[in-house]
Amino acid sequence: MDHAPLGFARRGQCDRQLLHRAKKLVTLDEHIADTAGVECRKDEGVIDETPKAYKPIEAVMAAQADLVEIVHTLKQVVCVKG
Repeated sequence: MDHAPLGFARRGQCDRQLLHRAKKLVTLDEHIADTAGVECRKDEGVIDETPKAYKPIEAVMAAQADLVEIVHTLKQVVCVKG
């Protein structure tokens, strides 16, 4: 998945301004493609929470490498918003 440089927040650090910006820059088609394989809403009402609104989890975990040991990697299968 391509994460264009929108100035993303780390997961869990919801910066409403950045999420609002993603809503303006990410198309519905991109959101649908980015959430393939994930059971979730795929409409314009959730684009502000699209995966591109956040840093890739791999980058977040790499930044924490001196604090954690990764023993398992999980894959998202569901997302509930609303």
